[in-house]
Amino acid sequence: MAEARALLTDLNLCLRMGLYKVIVESDSQLIINMITHKMKAPWQLSYIIDQITRLSSNAEFVFVHIYREGGNMVADNLANIGEHLKNPIDYDQIESLPASVKSLIRMDLQGTTNFKIKSSKNHYFNDANS
Repeated sequence: MAEARALLTDLNLCLRMGLYKVIVESDSQLIINMITHKMKAPWQLSYIIDQITRLSSNAEFVFVHIYREGGNMVADNLANIGEHLKNPIDYDQIESLPASVKSLIRMDLQGTTNFKIKSSKNHYFNDANS
């Protein structure tokens, strides 16, 4: 749900900024499939997906699935932050972003591989130790 809401907000921002040719990358294969009509949106998301579809008909948006670890950690982090905000925030400069997001951007610019580490019963696994 957070990803769909963030995507709708971002598409509105693109149109307000006059950006009509945009490649939209998302780590949510389900959201991409719903937007591209490869699967039906559940009722909880149908209103948001319908809005995204209507907005995209006014521009040349291309929706592409990417893996989170392959480059979408920044967007995922921002979507999760946005889900917990009472009022929306527009970040128009990198300096105004939360420290966690700036760190991910630096890693992305440096080409550093970024893996999400999952825990199970307080046991942490690292790719290097597997």
